[in-house]
Amino acid sequence: MTITLKKGGAAASIDPKGAQLTSYFDSVREHIWQADPAFWGKSFPILFPIVGFLKDNKTIYDSQEVTIPKHGFARDSAFSILDRQEDSAVFVLTENEETLVHFPRRFCLTVRYTLEEHGLVIAYTVENRDSRPMHYCFGLHPAINCPALPGEDFEDYRVEFDRPETIDSPQINAGTGVMELTQRTLYCQEEQALPLTYGMFDNDALTLEELHSTSVRLVGPSDTGTALAFSGFTSLGLWTPDHKRAPFLCIEPWVGMNDRSDEDGVFEHKYGVRTLSPAEKDQYSLTITPVKEG
Repeated sequence: MTITLKKGGAAASIDPKGAQLTSYFDSVREHIWQADPAFWGKSFPILFPIVGFLKDNKTIYDSQEVTIPKHGFARDSAFSILDRQEDSAVFVLTENEETLVHFPRRFCLTVRYTLEEHGLVIAYTVENRDSRPMHYCFGLHPAINCPALPGEDFEDYRVEFDRPETIDSPQINAGTGVMELTQRTLYCQEEQALPLTYGMFDNDALTLEELHSTSVRLVGPSDTGTALAFSGFTSLGLWTPDHKRAPFLCIEPWVGMNDRSDEDGVFEHKYGVRTLSPAEKDQYSLTITPVKEG
């Protein structure tokens, strides 16, 4: 059962499976990719307790080998609906017998959607409900429609950062998913705009390992598009399916990422991993705002 929020002429829809945003319509246009499986059958997965791939889907947690599927299990899990109002809703995921097999910690992941006048605000809370420290990664995978307007093309668009950024992206090994740190492509260096081409995604995602910006804009020649503001994240991924010319771009704030070629397979040693003490919480947020035609 999809939950739909409304405020004025705007609307947002959320699927309790994965607490996944499936639509944000700002009264003029749709911002979220509508999950056409011909290109990619998802819209906005939540990534927990890992981001991306583990080598062979395996890691060492508590000195034991466990398997965790790509991007974790939250995106395919049924969230409970904790609260629902006309313009807001709260979804919660906690551990169960299945999650404990892959991730041996008691946790609570809370997602609050609030439709406001200026845009859609999403707040995330990760809580350690275990008696032991909890190591985890967390990320978002929003697919934004691109182009935003008829008659424009994906390659007319650019990603604008609010601070200068360098994208010296490690190559992702097609067989293992591991990031090869000695094989890199430099896409921009201390720049605030990245013009898009489909060719830059021929070898999977672009990875911005050290993120300085707290907001980005995806805009085209008419300066129309979508803005994303985020807090709590340390890295960023950019992705569209390779060789498909798909009409969307995923702008993905992360804490953690794929296994890297210099890592030893121990989960708590992963790049970007977070650690929570018992009863401790981390907070993250994402706000989606329309960028109007100028």
